[in-house]
Amino acid sequence: TRTDKTQYSSNSVRHYTSNVAARTHLVLYGLAMYGQSCALTLAFITFVLCQFFVLGMQVMVVHWGPAQPIFETVDLKSDDWLLAIAVASSVLLLDEGRKLPSVT
Repeated sequence: TRTDKTQYSSNSVRHYTSNVAARTHLVLYGLAMYGQSCALTLAFITFVLCQFFVLGMQVMVVHWGPAQPIFETVDLKSDDWLLAIAVASSVLLLDEGRKLPSVT
């Protein structure tokens, strides 16, 4: 229903905002305590760890039995995962390839 979608959207915005605030605080802490290099390193590692968390959640939603009916997912085979990884990474590879100097 519309109310459910609005509530979900509101919760998503609130979660995103608190996440950004937490990361900003961590970077400012690193900057104040140890300088720019530490702050940038904290920002980078926090971003990477967030991505690992998201990947773990995606695997759980696909393969954990109690989550499957909620998200309407089914188990994927290794070949399915490899196809998804190939398609997802193709965007990065094609964009980086575009940046290479052309050979004439």
